[in-house]
Amino acid sequence: MITFEYTNTILAIVLLRTMGSKSMTTQKSVKNCLIRREHQNQLKALVTAKNVMMDDKFVDDNHVMMDDKFNGNMDDNRFNQHMIDPSWIEEINYSVYIDHTLVNLKKKNAKCCFPKPFFKMQTLGFLFYIGLLFIFYTSPFSTASTKIQYPVSRRGLTTMRKPDMDPDPNRLLDDIKVEVDPSLKFESPRIKKAYFALQEWKKVLISDPLNMTVNWVGPDVCSYFGVICVPALDDERVTTVAGIDLNFGDISGQLVPHLGLLTDLGILHLHSNRMCGVIPKTFSNLQLLYELDLSDNRFSGVFPSLVLSLSSLRFLDIRFNEFEGPLPPELFEMDLDAIIVNNNRLSSHIPKNIGNSPASILVLSNNKFSGCIPRSIGRMQYLEQVSFSNNRLTGCLPEELALPKFLVAFDVSKNYFMGPLPKSLERSKTIERFDCSHNQLTGKVHDNVCSLPELWNMTIHNNFFNEIGGECEKLFNDEKLILGDSDNCFSKKPNQRSPKDCLPVLSHPVDCKTIGCQPRDPMIIALMKRKTTPPLPTLHSPSPPTKPTLVPHPPKVTPPSPPKPPPAASQTPARMFKNLSPKIGSQHSSPPSPLVFQGH
Repeated sequence: MITFEYTNTILAIVLLRTMGSKSMTTQKSVKNCLIRREHQNQLKALVTAKNVMMDDKFVDDNHVMMDDKFNGNMDDNRFNQHMIDPSWIEEINYSVYIDHTLVNLKKKNAKCCFPKPFFKMQTLGFLFYIGLLFIFYTSPFSTASTKIQYPVSRRGLTTMRKPDMDPDPNRLLDDIKVEVDPSLKFESPRIKKAYFALQEWKKVLISDPLNMTVNWVGPDVCSYFGVICVPALDDERVTTVAGIDLNFGDISGQLVPHLGLLTDLGILHLHSNRMCGVIPKTFSNLQLLYELDLSDNRFSGVFPSLVLSLSSLRFLDIRFNEFEGPLPPELFEMDLDAIIVNNNRLSSHIPKNIGNSPASILVLSNNKFSGCIPRSIGRMQYLEQVSFSNNRLTGCLPEELALPKFLVAFDVSKNYFMGPLPKSLERSKTIERFDCSHNQLTGKVHDNVCSLPELWNMTIHNNFFNEIGGECEKLFNDEKLILGDSDNCFSKKPNQRSPKDCLPVLSHPVDCKTIGCQPRDPMIIALMKRKTTPPLPTLHSPSPPTKPTLVPHPPKVTPPSPPKPPPAASQTPARMFKNLSPKIGSQHSSPPSPLVFQGH
């Protein structure tokens, strides 16, 4: 599109060129007319008019040249070559030149060979062109021409985005026509659709440094790297694509709506790539999808609500992306075994129905969640690992927090919790790791907590605890308990807060029954009154590892407790991969979920 400014510039150039060519023609006519009248005084008067631009020597040279011409000493070709440069008329105002010439002719009682109205017509024409330019710049049409391109551009982008915003994914799939080379032969229509979808996806992959998709050529899609084929669930005689595993590929690109054609897909693993954009709505058609791992990529937008319609989904891992906004409450009504959404930009309050989820792994750390931890968390009967670390959560730790009977790892560090540790923590028989550091917790760390049968790592530093049980000290000295207790208010321990810092907090104990979710720190209250949230340090966590490194348990004096029954969610491998063969499920499982205390 040529903008309004460029149009005006071109018009001005055309007008000036037109005026310049007319000036050249007029000059030539004046010269020929004066020569034909053989009036040397008139020609010299024209030369005199140019003296404002030229020095005396140049004028004298032209006088001599014109004398030679009229005396017959110079032929016409030589005279035309050495005559005054025609471009000089463009260097002075044309009307001034004409007026000056006419004045000189009148003084000599001479008449020109063309009438005066000719000069007036040229001057009026020049003014007419200037008037047109002025009108074009200031007219309403000019304003409309300048601004019309922006709404048109926005309208075009809206039209392009309209298919992606269509809430009906079936309609989107109906708009996709499977067009392949007719010379290719496919084993089944499902393989043909898979070929078309994968080839369309490959077209938008910008970079594949490990050449994972280099062999994605030809109709045999089951031979493609990372593509898993098994007999279809509804017809074992038909082979279909059941999984795509491109973990750690460092592939740059985006997902395409055509992947919604892979309706038999059970596993999609894209961990540790450079995929960007949003999740296509056509993914709602992947009703057999069991594991969705999009972790450690560059996806953005609000939480992908399309996963709420995936009835077979059991494993959701979208950590280390740029998703934002609140978590939908419907997420905790799904039959998910793992909800891993850490290291995004998710915000708002944690939904109150969190306790309805059967998940054994819940990782919400490194986001922007605020408010309290809902008390319904005590109803998560299969919960093993939970992390709320590095958010903006406030209030007291709920008593229901340690009620899940299979809880192993618990992390609420780097928040704004206050008050004492919950009493229910003393009754937990399975907890191994507990981290409540970087909060505003107060009171005593009881021996019943430190002596829990499975506990071997307890991190409580950067709080306001002022008393610790003797059993805790003993276990720590015997190297049976890893105890991080610095930067508290313990009077007889090193590396503690100063009394000046401890006194304002300890002199105003918190009543957890009445405090609700309000923060106590005046600075935080002031920030919240301004409708802002307290700043937190930006964490640049590394990519999640493939296999978590488990720290071996230190030897314990107390006999081990009876082994706890595993959660129903993980009793048999058949439940984890009910839509896939056992061989496929074991070979292409997702990376293990992150354990708390490992930077996730």
